[in-house]
Amino acid sequence: SAAPRAASEKVECPLFTLYRNDGRLYAAVNAKAVGGGKAFGAEQSVSPKTLSASEKVKRWQDIWFSNVSIVTSIAP
Repeated sequence: SAAPRAASEKVECPLFTLYRNDGRLYAAVNAKAVGGGKAFGAEQSVSPKTLSASEKVKRWQDIWFSNVSIVTSIAP
């Protein structure tokens, strides 16, 4: 994939959201979309419309999974 043009970027899909900032990858998982009885922490409400851009970034960094790695293939 191409390198990000800026120091940060965000990618969203129905299962998770990724945010990269300064070489570190953060992720949030949509717990309602994950089956199989997986347990997650308590649900946290977010009101992004009321947050400034810098407040959004701080919130992502505070509550999302950090140092995430993406595996693109599984060895047999």
